This record gives sequence, structure tokens and C-alpha cells, in this order.
Amino acid sequence: MEQKIGPGGKGFLFAVAGLTDALQAFLTWTVILMPLTPFISICAWIAIGLTLAHYGAGPLKARNALRSVATSVAEIVPAINGLPFWTVYVWSSILLHNRRIGAKAV
Repeated sequence: MEQKIGPGGKGFLFAVAGLTDALQAFLTWTVILMPLTPFISICAWIAIGLTLAHYGAGPLKARNALRSVATSVAEIVPAINGLPFWTVYVWSSILLHNRRIGAKAV
């Protein structure tokens, strides 16, 4: 059952995305540790994806798949993975999902 993403879910999602983006930015600047960034992206994708799937906004649904794939690819590319793509992905997923659920209720 689809439900709006509440404050607890938003807090968790933004915490995971923010920590992931900060850690990846740090690892990108320290070139020696850059090979660890794909592993961190995979862990973030699993944590964020499972949480969004719990609310009915999973990354494998057709309406969310393009954003999910684009974020994953952008986070794996070494030159740009220091940018906050996970935070933007979480923000857009929450915004679009809650708007869609709110529109259904009317």
C-alpha cells in the first residue's frame, strides 16, 4: 500500500543521502581511496531503495527507474561522483511521491 513519506522516513533518507554524498566527496578528493566509491554507491542504493520501496516509491518502478538509473550512473563516474546526486534523488523522489499520493486523495 502506498503512503506518504513522513518525517521519520524523510529524516532517514536525507541522513543516508547526505552522509553518502559527503563520504563520496571526501573519497573523490583523496584519489587513493576513490576505488571505494562504487561500493558506497551500491550500499546507498540498497538502503535508499528499500526505504522508498517500503513507502511504495521503489527505484525499480517504471515511474522512478530513470531517476534511479541516472543517479546510479552519475555516482559511479569518477569525475562527478563528488556532487550530491543522492540528495537530489531523495529530494525529488519524496517530492514527486508525496504529490502523487496527495493528488490521489483528492
